[in-house]
Amino acid sequence: MKKLFTSSNLIGLCWTAAVFHVLISLIKYITETLYLDYIDLIIFSIVIVFAAAHYLYYKPKFKLGADLVMLLIMLAYFAISCVCMGFSSGRDYITENSTYMSDLEAAVLIFILGRYTARRGFTDLHKRSFHALLLLWSAFMVFVLGVILSNNMLHLYPRGHIGMYMGTHLELNCNRNETGAIAMVFMLLCFCMIFWTKKTALKAIYAVCCLVNYFILVLSNSRTALVAGVVGFSCLVGLVVFRYVRERLKLAPSVLLGVASAIAAGAAMSLLRTPVYQLYSGKVMGFGGIGMDTRTVFDPNDLTLSNRTVIWEIAVGLLFTVRPLLSGLTPIGIQESLGFIDQTHNEFLEVGCGLGIPALIAFLVFLTIVAVKCFKIIFLGRNQSLKLATILILAYLTANMAEARLMFYGWFIGYAFFFLCGYVNARDLDAPDCLGVQSD
Repeated sequence: MKKLFTSSNLIGLCWTAAVFHVLISLIKYITETLYLDYIDLIIFSIVIVFAAAHYLYYKPKFKLGADLVMLLIMLAYFAISCVCMGFSSGRDYITENSTYMSDLEAAVLIFILGRYTARRGFTDLHKRSFHALLLLWSAFMVFVLGVILSNNMLHLYPRGHIGMYMGTHLELNCNRNETGAIAMVFMLLCFCMIFWTKKTALKAIYAVCCLVNYFILVLSNSRTALVAGVVGFSCLVGLVVFRYVRERLKLAPSVLLGVASAIAAGAAMSLLRTPVYQLYSGKVMGFGGIGMDTRTVFDPNDLTLSNRTVIWEIAVGLLFTVRPLLSGLTPIGIQESLGFIDQTHNEFLEVGCGLGIPALIAFLVFLTIVAVKCFKIIFLGRNQSLKLATILILAYLTANMAEARLMFYGWFIGYAFFFLCGYVNARDLDAPDCLGVQSD
């Protein structure tokens, strides 16, 4: 029996659980996943039991680290919040929040796997799987664009569809902000893959995939996702240009060219959305024109960039009630308290209201630890791949200033965020310039 609970088997089981959970987070943009959610919970339960058995048999020396401790505190406060809400209402909040609990468990597990990968490196299987994920998703986005051009809509089940909603914005079996955010995640990943892979053919393919996901991002009409995309893409371009010219010029002109390139990239990404809308205009689609959001990306009349002010005012009121100060309302409790909306549309408010002020403090400490390492990588490190990864972390966090999808609601962006946080935190500043997918 002892041979069954080895560390290699535990790592394999953790990868299986993580990959299955990530696939569910993507499949839900195509069809219902409720039946898969139950399997997901069973797999996570098996992982917990397996890990406990491994610890009892082998007593491994495992360094937690302050970052992981903060995540575990948040997970513990989730359980405390469920128990407290259950006692006060007489309901089983643990069962009602089980899918959200598995989302947070997945975030912690994927963070650990990010740390593990930083120390052990990507295997060939991991590299091929990563390529397959990005390319298959981008191929599906090409199919979606073809569906739109043919003026059709995919009806996958009675309550969901993929296509243009009322001729105003694209939906992938979800609302437009989720659609835009998932496109933004893949757009930035594909852009980084141009520099993380050595094969010329793959570089060209990822350049096309980046453009395809940009089209999806624009057609979603999500200004929040576009802002995050502009922030991430601008910084990535600026960093790439700076690195290229730094080998030929002095520091000052290299910095100026990098900053100028970042500004130009952000402006181009913002302005090109109009031609994209014109490409999918009423003449092609028969909608009589798409209802494009004509506001500039950074609208001085809406400093929240998302029209979330009313929701945030209510959420701040919830944050300073007695319960969130001690424990939290849980995601289900937040939805019941807000009434007209399903989340607070801000990651910090979601954590504070859902898990309590102590969990919010733990989250802020976690982000501070990550931010310190990212600062060292940007200004002191020489690893270009790690610098690109830190910018992805910034972009994904930016997207969740007006959303709340890093830890709950099974959003793919959260798993990319936590894997990168774990990877970056555990990676040495002067490690070889490779994120594990550079050599194919």
